[in-house]
Amino acid sequence: MKGMTTPDRGFIARLLVWLAMSVAFLGYLRWGSEITAVTSYYFIRRSVPEIWGSFHRGLPEIGNARALDAVYWASIGAVVVGVLAMLWLALEPEPERTDLEQETLDS
Repeated sequence: MKGMTTPDRGFIARLLVWLAMSVAFLGYLRWGSEITAVTSYYFIRRSVPEIWGSFHRGLPEIGNARALDAVYWASIGAVVVGVLAMLWLALEPEPERTDLEQETLDS
């Protein structure tokens, strides 16, 4: 194909690091666990899905519970997508500086 360009090595490396970090993050969300406090002296280890389920069960009972459920799970989805986007942006290479910008930084 004529108009196709090959991606540079930096992009491929960035993509592979992002994929590895994303898989690790999603694996933690599925199989990870945290120590939670039951009382000020008693701590237990619970999985992340179990903790989120506990928060979900603790939501108030309102007239339209489906709307609250949808907002709850959409919020969790937004956090997960946001973390994945931030991981991608954190790996963004620094843009090339123009000569004027470099002179300003040097002085």
